[in-house]
Amino acid sequence: MAEGVIKRLVSERGFGFIKPTEGRDLFFHGNQLRGTTFQALTEGLAVEFEIGQGPKGPMATEIRLRTDGMRKRPDNGGRKLPETIDKDTDVLSGAKDTTRARRRALRSRDRKESDWD
Repeated sequence: MAEGVIKRLVSERGFGFIKPTEGRDLFFHGNQLRGTTFQALTEGLAVEFEIGQGPKGPMATEIRLRTDGMRKRPDNGGRKLPETIDKDTDVLSGAKDTTRARRRALRSRDRKESDWD
């Protein structure tokens, strides 16, 4: 069996693409899954599969989740993770969640303005 990771999922149509350890990306359809459902798949999940012939060329068949449960590690773009993490920091990227910070600032401003009444 060949090995690879789920590269892309098209949930509304029930198919996706697998990046094998060697070679070009392969198309797969949800009806080729064995032991799992399409809804349980996520991008980056390690899989084993056979290579078969589809109507438009090679495709992945008999797809199973890897038994060791390996996942591709998320890439943080080489950025160093922060030493301390506050609740506005994204753990993987180290970036501030400005939306949450803005909401908190607005709530704080609204509380101060309501004290004026």
